[in-house]
Amino acid sequence: MQNLNGPNAYEVGNLPRLALLLLAAGRSKRMQGQNKMLLPIHREPMVKRCAERLLSSGLGPLYVVTGHESEKVENALSSLELQRVYNENYLVGQDNSISCGFEYLNALDTRKYDGVLLAKCDMPSLGIHQYRLIAEAYLKAKGQKLIVPVHQGVSAYPLVVPVHLIGAVANGELKLRKLVKYGSPPQYEAQIKYIDVSDPVFTEDIDSPEDYERATAWHSQR
Repeated sequence: MQNLNGPNAYEVGNLPRLALLLLAAGRSKRMQGQNKMLLPIHREPMVKRCAERLLSSGLGPLYVVTGHESEKVENALSSLELQRVYNENYLVGQDNSISCGFEYLNALDTRKYDGVLLAKCDMPSLGIHQYRLIAEAYLKAKGQKLIVPVHQGVSAYPLVVPVHLIGAVANGELKLRKLVKYGSPPQYEAQIKYIDVSDPVFTEDIDSPEDYERATAWHSQR
C-alpha cells in the first residue's frame, strides 16, 4: 500500500485534470427528518461548503448529482459554477446516484479530463489539501488505477476513477459504494490502488445528529 503521509510539493498545474463528481442526492435517513446537506457548517449549507472546497482544489469542473429536495439543494449551490445532474431514481440508493453521475460523464468527451474524482456532500472537513493529495496519488499511478484512500484499515473517500473504468461504473457493473464498504471485486482487484492516509477526515462523514454535533464542535474551534 502506498503511503502519502509525508510532505509533498505538488502544484495544481502538475496534477491531473479531473471531473469532480459530488453526490448530493440522498435522503439523510438517519438525520431524524433533517436534510443534512442543508445544515450549516461555518454558517453555510454543508453541501455548499463541500462544493466550494472541491472547486477551490482547482482540479477540474464540478458536477453535482441531486435527487432528494433537489430544488433546495440547487438553491444552496446557485452562486457556484457547476453542472447539475438530476437523478430521478435517487430513491433506489447511492449506487444508483453514482451510476447516474458517471453515465452523464461517460456521454461527455472524456479527452477533456484524466479521470473522475468522486466525493460526498457529508464530508465537510475534507479540504483542498486532501483532494489534491488523492489527485497526486492518481498521477503517480499514471492515471491507470482506481485510487482508494485508507485510514487505519478503513476504506474512505474521495475516490479517483480512471477513464477506462467510467463505463463500468456508469452501467452498474462496478459499484463503488460496495467497493469502499466490502473491498475490491475480484475482477477489478488488479486495477485498484489503496493509499494509506493518516488524516482522520478521510473517514469522517455525517450520518446522524451525533455526527453533526461533533462536526460543528470541531469546526467551531477552527
